[in-house]
Amino acid sequence: MLRLVLAAGKDADDVLAAISPADRLSLRNAQLSAVTKARLADVQASRRRIVATSDTERRRIEHDLHDGAQQRLVSAAFYLSLARSKLPPGSAPLSQAEATVRDALTNLRLLSHGLFPSVLATEGLPAALDELVKMTDVVTMLEVCDCGAVDAEAAMAAYATVAAALEQAARSTIAASARVSAIREEGTLTVRAEMQCPTAQMDDSDFGDVADRVGALGGRLNLSSNDSRTVVMAVLPCGS
Repeated sequence: MLRLVLAAGKDADDVLAAISPADRLSLRNAQLSAVTKARLADVQASRRRIVATSDTERRRIEHDLHDGAQQRLVSAAFYLSLARSKLPPGSAPLSQAEATVRDALTNLRLLSHGLFPSVLATEGLPAALDELVKMTDVVTMLEVCDCGAVDAEAAMAAYATVAAALEQAARSTIAASARVSAIREEGTLTVRAEMQCPTAQMDDSDFGDVADRVGALGGRLNLSSNDSRTVVMAVLPCGS
């Protein structure tokens, strides 16, 4: 709340009467601006708590998958391989069962790997984006312009933005291509993913987690599209 502090001996009514309408309007605007900033700070703090809780739960699930189902599948694959080695060559059912278990193990490892790969923490955002582009089925051109040192939260939000965009493009029934860029300048990191795919294949609701991450940092997330192109862009503060 904005308060007007009076000097000793001054009468409040006299001071208020002397304030011009223009000054009253300025004071009112200053008060509204202060209230808006305080509420925005509360919203950002709330989003940070939501994101932190989500990440904690994700790590717990990843840990449970690694120590539970994944270990059981490893054991099953081992015993199937051992059994197959004792049978005559060409035991198709057993070979198929082993292949199925190994496929399930591969998929589970990808799931337990989580949204954010270890390379993001160890080698930085450029290396993580390069790994992401290599893993996607979408033909993607990547351009990273000297991002420098980016704090962990900004890097995670940038990576999540690109991952969500490429995941959406990969769902297209028509062959999609993408161009991804990451540029840092004047304390701002801008990541942009432009996908050549039909608008109908894109679902804005799938960017809810990304919007929370970007908003928690005081950044901006923009989605725009037409009949053949969709652009997802996040502008993130990342220090000077």
